[in-house]
Amino acid sequence: MAAASVLVLCGAGPISWKVYNVNTKAPDNQVFLYEMGTMKKLPSGPISVWTETLSVDAMLKHPLSPEAVAQVKASVRAGYRPPFTKISPAAGADDGLGVAEMEAIANAGGTTPGTQSLWEVDCAGDVQRILSASEFSGPGKVEHYDAVGDWTHFAPGSMGDSLSRLVCP
Repeated sequence: MAAASVLVLCGAGPISWKVYNVNTKAPDNQVFLYEMGTMKKLPSGPISVWTETLSVDAMLKHPLSPEAVAQVKASVRAGYRPPFTKISPAAGADDGLGVAEMEAIANAGGTTPGTQSLWEVDCAGDVQRILSASEFSGPGKVEHYDAVGDWTHFAPGSMGDSLSRLVCP
């Protein structure tokens, strides 16, 4: 049973949110995640993927149980490294334990995201665009946007750069 729980926390479960960036300068210290299970290579070539933002402050209000923390630690000891640690050496300073804990909190649910967005990433063209988005501004307050955005280039070190480095082969 414990082994199955470790797999769910680390990405083999039905929901697999992975950190792709952390911005300590954003309001509420935002964590940016992508959902590995939704990644699809589209017939036209780009990859589509859902992303979400979570407030670190909100995540701290939904801490993991001691059992879940032990499972995350066991997964890291067993060799799990969050994908974000591959592109951000500082995030891997503790072998990725802090990032793995953020992923586990996101996958456990209970924390309302600030936004959820469906992105299309054209790896060959180094561009991306938003296909759909929802903004959660409070309990029961959701704004949906379904207008396809323009293709934009992502600057080195930006959120888009981090996302593309993790989802592009």
